[in-house]
Formats: sequence, C-alpha cells, structure tokens
Amino acid sequence: MTIPAPSKTIVDLLLLLARIISGGALLLAGAVKLGLLGGVAQLPTAPLLFALSLQSFKLVPHSLVPVVSYFVPWCEVVAGGMLVLGVWSRQSAAIVTAMLLAFTLALASVLLRDMNVDCGCFGGLFGEAKVTWGSIARNFVLSAFGAVVLVRGGGAIALKPDAIRP
Repeated sequence: MTIPAPSKTIVDLLLLLARIISGGALLLAGAVKLGLLGGVAQLPTAPLLFALSLQSFKLVPHSLVPVVSYFVPWCEVVAGGMLVLGVWSRQSAAIVTAMLLAFTLALASVLLRDMNVDCGCFGGLFGEAKVTWGSIARNFVLSAFGAVVLVRGGGAIALKPDAIRP
C-alpha cells in the first residue's frame, strides 16, 4: 500500500506558511530594531539599543558596531519582506536562512563563553530576553522553514513565482 502524495495545493499553502513564519520573524525583528514598530525601543533610540546589544556579544570590532547595527536590521527588513511577499522566494529564503544561521552561531558563542547578555533579537518588543538555548532552538526552527522554501520554492500567493519548480 502506498501513501498518496500531498496535493500541490496543500504543499503550496505549507510553503506560504513557511515563508510567512521565517520571513515575518526577520521582518518584525528588523523593523523593531530600526524603531519602525513600537516595543521598548522607539524611533530615535532603537538603533542605539541594538548597537549596545551587538556590542555586548563582543564579536564585532568596536569601530564597526555602528555600521553593523544599522546594516543588519535593514537587511532583515528587506530580505524578510521579500520572503513574505514571495519575491524571488528561493533567493530571499537563502539570505534569510543564512542570516538566521549566522545569528544562531552568535548566540551559541555567547552561551559557550558563559556570557549573560540580552539577545537583542526583537529589539525589546517582547521585553528583555537573555540568550538561552531556547533562542538557538527558535532560530533553528526558523532556519528550517527558510531552508524548506529554498529547496521547494515559494508556494502559493507569491508575487514572483519561482521559475524552476521541483
């Protein structure tokens, strides 16, 4: 007895859901860090709060913290937004997944160095969040959703459907 393959419609809807979850998380995180959405950080101070969080990780040279703290949230907003909308889904998913994996490595390095720092992941939107193994698990799940879109394509309601579909 063979198990029937899921219908194309169901797969496309699941891919849409994966796009919204993975891309939406990055879009939200970047928008809050830039002060475009509420949370603890408001417009003038949001990038500064992220810069302080980034500096506490001790992974970026002090002189590059201002540049990185401005550049990273904009990359999150653009890549996450493109993935949610389904614009170049696979390419957007590749960027989102790579960013999430890089963030995961940064979080792991903090835990392995036994540092007690604020994650800075969502710019204080959900209150102060210390780096935990749960943060790493969350990022792996989000990365997995992005990887599925990278492999399978954008699914339903994509503004620019992928040209090559498996």
